[in-house]
Parts: sequence; structure tokens; C-alpha cells
Amino acid sequence: MFWLFCSSRHTVITITSAISLLIGASLGEIAGGDTSRFGALAAGTALLVALIAFVAWLAKAGAIVNFISESVMTGFKCGVALFLASTQLPKLFGFHGAHGSFWKNAGYFLQHLGETNRTSLLVGGTALALLILGKIFLKNKPVALFVVVGGIVASSLLSLDTHGVKLLGEVPKGLPPIGLPAIHWGDLNELLPLALACFLLGAVETAAIGRMFTAKHGGRLDANQEFLALALQISPLDWAADSP
Repeated sequence: MFWLFCSSRHTVITITSAISLLIGASLGEIAGGDTSRFGALAAGTALLVALIAFVAWLAKAGAIVNFISESVMTGFKCGVALFLASTQLPKLFGFHGAHGSFWKNAGYFLQHLGETNRTSLLVGGTALALLILGKIFLKNKPVALFVVVGGIVASSLLSLDTHGVKLLGEVPKGLPPIGLPAIHWGDLNELLPLALACFLLGAVETAAIGRMFTAKHGGRLDANQEFLALALQISPLDWAADSP
């Protein structure tokens, strides 16, 4: 859908770590630990983002992407990277992390290094090293896919769960049913600010990457047209996102 309606020759659309972090941090308290409600709220947020993007396209508001500079986005992404590292390092070392600010998470991690599970650290460190080496020596190759497949095979053959390595568990099969997310009208007031923030992040990042490819390879980029593509790309995916 994005490819059909976007303006740029090089299609750019993705779910970034910044948006994922924003969704996860904002919906955690609203969902109250209910995973099915969390999924429905996330789907409802995405539909609101699509609606905002469509309204922005109607209003020809594409110029708003120029009000957020690259330096601001770079600083924001650096902050997101540090925060994500503070939440993921405990998992790499095989113990539960804290839930708070970067400084709280980092302090908790340093205080609990003695609880490190060596098997988890070995598995995670090996996967991370392979990803880095693959990026250096095997550019344009699906190294991440091979690492994931290798991890699945290793967890099965070596019974890593018996050594304290946390596994993903059973993955739901099949396609979810089509329908609107199971949210209430009262949820919309809480989701609207989050949806607006996600829309701004998605719009700015899409425009920034689009401008980079346009400058490098030529063509045109109509930020307003990207809003329509963003709206139509999000909507069909989230009609089925409320399945448990």
C-alpha cells in the first residue's frame, strides 16, 4: 500500500525502535499487565496514527516535517539507543532488569552483575559477534536471518532452557481474525497524544530517509503524499491486530 501511494522512487517505511519504545512505555500502565488488551491498545493507536496521517494529507500539512531538524532527531535516537541498551543488557547477561529511567536501569544492571548466567551471556555474545562480523565482512547478506535460524537450532539441540536461557516459547499460528481492536471510547483520550507523537516520529523519519535517497539517486519527495501512503499502509494491517 505504501509503495502504491508514496511519492519517492525508493520506498521507505519501517517500525523503528523509537516508535516501539514509545508504544511500549506508554501503554504498559494503561494495559495493566493484560497482554491481549495491550495488543488491542497498540492496534487502536496505530489506527489513530493512520487517521491523523490522512487528516494531515487532506490539510496538506507536509511542511511540518521541516520543523524538526536532523540534529534533534539524532539526539533523540541516541537517547533511545542508550535507554534500550539499559533494558536489554540484563537480558543479555541472563537476569531480569529494572523498569525505570536510564540511570536507574544502568545502576541496577551494575549492581546485579553477580547474577550473570554464563550460558545466556555466551549465546547472546556469540550472536552479537556474528551480527557485527557479518555487517563488516558479509555486506548485503541476510546474516541476521542465519543467526536467528542458528539460535533456534542451538536451543533445540542443546536444550538451552535447561541451562537457564529464556526462550520465546510457542508462537501463535495462523492469521488473526479481521475486526476492529477491542478498545473503549474512553481509551481514545489516552491514546490520542501517543498516536500524535508516533505520527510525528514516523513522518519525520520517513521524510528524512526519503530525502537522503532522493539526494543520492534523484527523483522527488512529496512529504504530503507520504502522509497518504502512511495512512493507507497502516490501516489494513491493524484491523486484525486485536487477536490474542
